[in-house]
Amino acid sequence: MITKLALASKILIILVGAFFVLMGFDVFRMTEYTLLERLGGFFVSVSPGLVMILVAVVLWKKENILGYMVFAIALFWLVFLLIKGNFPEMIMGLLIIDIPLAIAGTILLISSKKQKE
Repeated sequence: MITKLALASKILIILVGAFFVLMGFDVFRMTEYTLLERLGGFFVSVSPGLVMILVAVVLWKKENILGYMVFAIALFWLVFLLIKGNFPEMIMGLLIIDIPLAIAGTILLISSKKQKE
């Protein structure tokens, strides 16, 4: 059961990264910038999602390290939301990003501990 939950957690991490990538396409709606500026903005917006996906793929078999990395990403995102300070967006960011990542990290750490036993 825990191995299926760990697999679901890894897929969830990739889906959260894909969500970041999907939100990066919003840059192309800004018509006041040139195409080159929009492409630069797109790559800057997409980079956190690509890093998250890359971390999940590279550390697929190392659940302990992946669990800690996911917690670090969730903590970074929480600090970012607290600094930004917009209350309605902060709640949605917590619900969409932080809580799933914290749950995924917990499951991965439990799974890695069970595998060691």
